[in-house]
Amino acid sequence: MGKKGSNRGKNREKVIIGIIILVILLLFFLYLLLKAKKGTNITEQMKTMPVETYTEEIVVKKETPTIIETVANTTEIKVGIEEKVKEEEKEPELPEIQEYEFKKEWGEYGEKKVQFNEPCGIAIDKRDHLYIVDKNNDRVQIMAGEGKYLAEFGRSGNGKGEFYEPVAIAVDKEDNIYIVDKNNDRIQKFKKDGTFIMEFGKGGSGKGEFYEPYGIAIDSSGYIYVVDKNNNRIQKFTSEGEYIKEWGEMGNEDGQFSEPTGIAIDDEDNIYVVDKKNERIQKFDKEGNFILKWGKIGA
Repeated sequence: MGKKGSNRGKNREKVIIGIIILVILLLFFLYLLLKAKKGTNITEQMKTMPVETYTEEIVVKKETPTIIETVANTTEIKVGIEEKVKEEEKEPELPEIQEYEFKKEWGEYGEKKVQFNEPCGIAIDKRDHLYIVDKNNDRVQIMAGEGKYLAEFGRSGNGKGEFYEPVAIAVDKEDNIYIVDKNNDRIQKFKKDGTFIMEFGKGGSGKGEFYEPYGIAIDSSGYIYVVDKNNNRIQKFTSEGEYIKEWGEMGNEDGQFSEPTGIAIDDEDNIYVVDKKNERIQKFDKEGNFILKWGKIGA
């Protein structure tokens, strides 16, 4: 009797579980039917929507290609910028190295004609005559392009037309000659035949004064730029020696110098200065504004 009661209890539990599963399945099918009916209602509502609403929907859809076109254009611009940046990052093409053919040499150590004692500077006038600064002979020798001796001027001293270790030279458009008379701390100006015209400068650190000037150059307007080596600056003058301005000081930052020695000017009046003990070249505009630099110590 007890065993039969136990079996009946188990059967009752199975029936209850079956009923619960059946109820769950019925609820699930009812949910699906309601969802399908709701979708049908939405479709019917869309079919009965006013024409204006359809028009508005179409306009919205037509805007999508415009957005895509904008993105495409933006992408093209971005690609264009990237290509331009890549082009700018390319190293500049170096000019072809021109080969020079040796023609002739002249000169030897001494103090006679066509002899030199530490020649230091050279310039050429419109007639292609050479003016060679013969430093330790305290003179300038004038020669033809093939080395033929023409004339000379200068001697040791501190008077007009005399020199004490001249080191640099420049020639202007009128073939006037400017000599850097280093140890006399002055610039002397001569005619093309060596006739003395004028001088300017004296020893010191004030405006228009020099402490071992070492280089000279002339721009397209005739202004004179003098490398004032031991004052670590560049001074600018008129062709008559009137002081205009200066720039530079001792140091190794941009626009500073440590014993500058040489100078050159290009066709656009940019100025290049040899900054000797900083082992570099600095570039400036004609007003002395720093542009760039390059070089460092090395072999």
